[in-house]
Amino acid sequence: MAAKNAVLDVPQWATWMEESYGRVTAEVTLGGRVAVCGGCGQWVAPRADGRVRCGVWRCTRRPDLPEPVWVEAQGARRLEPELVRFVALPGRPELDLARRLAARGARVVLYPKLDALDLVAVWPGGFSVGVDVKDWRSPYLLARRIKMFPAWGAGDPHAYRRGFLVVPHDRLRANRSYVKILARRSEALRAQPQVQVVSDRDLVASCPDLGTMGEVVCGP
Repeated sequence: MAAKNAVLDVPQWATWMEESYGRVTAEVTLGGRVAVCGGCGQWVAPRADGRVRCGVWRCTRRPDLPEPVWVEAQGARRLEPELVRFVALPGRPELDLARRLAARGARVVLYPKLDALDLVAVWPGGFSVGVDVKDWRSPYLLARRIKMFPAWGAGDPHAYRRGFLVVPHDRLRANRSYVKILARRSEALRAQPQVQVVSDRDLVASCPDLGTMGEVVCGP
């Protein structure tokens, strides 16, 4: 929406919005209401016995998964399943990481230069990181899709000093060889040894903590 408001004359916006959301169908409702997962925020279809349990991989592994929130089905719309899978769910680790870096005093720009990276975080003291977040189950498939990090000069507003490819910690915990497989299989990583592969937890821990709240913005 921030991008839409910045570029109001793009004619595709109305079409994209209309095609991205569909009506909530009767089979996913219960008593005129829809269950929304307390973890990932996606709608959850009730089982035959009326119970609801999110089937998203990360939610199924959470012992502390919050109870679903029930909302009225009338007039409700839902993001189309393919966009949930390829946009909404992968975007959650990116947004979570952005908020955690901002909590340590950084100014975080999401999706700079039309998504050249997922985020760039800059601290007042000059420390800065460029980050691409990859939430893939298979390191073998991910290795084929890793791209070259952009090299922005010192005068660029999105310049960063260190580049990181970040994999959520639960992916690494589920596969202890994840990072080694990426290093062995990815031509892009071999071509840019300055880019480190780390977990989200390790990246946050390695960054300054100013004890003040920064900000998260959506960049051009």
